[in-house]
Amino acid sequence: MQRRRRLTQRQPAKKALHEAEAEMDKAAKERVAAQKLVDEANKKAKKAEDDATTAREAADRALAQAKVAKAAAEKQAEKSKKDADHAKDVYDQAKKKEAEMAEEVRRQKKIADNIYKHANELQVKADAAKKKADDMLKKFEKAKCVNNPACKDLEGLCCPTMDGVQLGCCSGATDMPTDTDTQAIQPMSVMLVAAVVGAFGALMAMKAFQVFGHVHQSGTEYSLLQA
Repeated sequence: MQRRRRLTQRQPAKKALHEAEAEMDKAAKERVAAQKLVDEANKKAKKAEDDATTAREAADRALAQAKVAKAAAEKQAEKSKKDADHAKDVYDQAKKKEAEMAEEVRRQKKIADNIYKHANELQVKADAAKKKADDMLKKFEKAKCVNNPACKDLEGLCCPTMDGVQLGCCSGATDMPTDTDTQAIQPMSVMLVAAVVGAFGALMAMKAFQVFGHVHQSGTEYSLLQA
């Protein structure tokens, strides 16, 4: 009886023990599951941290590259500005030189025109002096005694003489050079030299005009190249 009673008393305790053991097993399993979740969370956190580190390093590299690119762009911009400023200076100097050349061409052309005009005037005077000298020579040739058949045995001027006297051997009246003509004939060589000088002056003027014309053409070509 007592034994049965003791067995009856032990059953609740045994049941409670089984229940406690079951609870402990359940708790252990839950602890393992929880640890597994913690491990997975830590793993994810570590991966996220690694990813963040990688992203931060990539961002740092990108920032460094951006700084380098910015510095290079600023340097290139500065160089481009210097090149542009230099090109503008060259252009301004070329335009100034072009204007100076155009002004020089105008000045030289004006000088050439004046030389050419003066040379033409000298040429006209030289031509007139030569014509006058030729006319005087013809008169003197006619006045010579040897050129008049009846006076050919005489010497010098006969028709008329230097004094304007018409000798009897003359076949007809002949104009005698005046004193002014005589004075003009005496420096005849000087007039001929003047004629030569006039012709030379005209030639030099024409050459100058050709040279300055070439300079003007070169200046025009230079202007076209600059345009």
